[in-house]
Amino acid sequence: MLVIVSTPSRLHFGLLRFEQAAGLSFGGLGMMIAAPSWVVELEAAPHWAGEGVGFHRALEFARQVLEGVEAPGKPPALRVRIKRSIPQHRGLGGGTQLALALAAGIRRLLDLPDATAAELALATG
Repeated sequence: MLVIVSTPSRLHFGLLRFEQAAGLSFGGLGMMIAAPSWVVELEAAPHWAGEGVGFHRALEFARQVLEGVEAPGKPPALRVRIKRSIPQHRGLGGGTQLALALAAGIRRLLDLPDATAAELALATG
């Protein structure tokens, strides 16, 4: 089975710190934009493999997610193909979007229920 996941970019308008008596209180503003975007293909494989711009980072996220999930018939590894990428370190949220795309794609590949954004973020660290 082949799973294809695409994500938009996110323009960052800045991080904010709110006055709060205890604990961390950070937030931010941003806006989703259609392009540039990630398009990632995932499939089960006998060993880890990847191709395309940023595939090394994608494999790190995918390994972490796959190790942390329990599912019947879970494959030993994945093949990750990056078909389109978001430029990194440009304030477009590329790393976050890649991590979330991989977590969602792996859940779909393993026929697991959809997860919330917070659950996907937790799965990728």
